[in-house]
Amino acid sequence: MMDKYAFLRMQKSTYVKNSQRLQNPDIQDKVGNFLLRYILIETLYKKLLSAKMEAEYGRKLSKRELNSLTVQAPEVCEVLDYYGITYDKSLVRRVFGFEDDSYKTCTIKKLRNRLVHGISNAGIDAVIERYDSLNADLDAFMELFD
Repeated sequence: MMDKYAFLRMQKSTYVKNSQRLQNPDIQDKVGNFLLRYILIETLYKKLLSAKMEAEYGRKLSKRELNSLTVQAPEVCEVLDYYGITYDKSLVRRVFGFEDDSYKTCTIKKLRNRLVHGISNAGIDAVIERYDSLNADLDAFMELFD
């Protein structure tokens, strides 16, 4: 087992490397834009989900229930069906699926989770390399609501 101080030094070194890399304005813009766009879509979905649940339950959701809402591809499809929105299931899977593939092929939700909960060079690289296709899928999902 690694000495706790060696572990601390290793974590600090990783933080410094990632922080330095994120000083690049192009990388900052791409990673930041990707995360913000996903957050907007997730927020929209959760609002739709909570309204659907409130209609089904016949009451307002509690703060605890609102805070525990999650985003899973099958539930996203149910919400879109509830609102009569026509969609492509493969798009929903690419955005919200739970496949745990490599950074280069994982879903948008999974990539977002990996960046937020453990930023790494692989995650940053995936956003940069997949930036156009990620945005195309995010755009296509938002167009469902036009």
